Amino acid sequence: MLPFSPDPVKLSLGFKGDSLSVINVQRPDEVMETKIRQELEAKYGSPTLDDGRKDEQCIYRNGNSFTLKSGVMSVRWKDDETSTTTDLNLVHCQSCPSNLSSGMVSTQPSRSLSIQRRPAPAKASGLF
Repeated sequence: MLPFSPDPVKLSLGFKGDSLSVINVQRPDEVMETKIRQELEAKYGSPTLDDGRKDEQCIYRNGNSFTLKSGVMSVRWKDDETSTTTDLNLVHCQSCPSNLSSGMVSTQPSRSLSIQRRPAPAKASGLF
């Protein structure tokens, strides 16, 4: 359990050597995302937005067409003092249906929170 969720959440940890370098939390809903975002903005200020979603045009022989967006949209906070990057990611996976009679496939976007600490740069030695 986390302070912003009364329910258990899926969590994964990444290590480099013996050190924890990445924490990844799969967020189940928008309410939790809003709480996380408010806390991060209060501590680190406004984030940067990286919208990596791409438009896909669905065109059919009968002349119908529409556009879908697929890809990752990230909201990012960087703390250069601690070499920490925090991302709220929203992953959209949509594709054109094979025909219009099958209807649109509605998918819920996948949400995650990733906190990553970059290793400190190696110190040069023996220069003088």
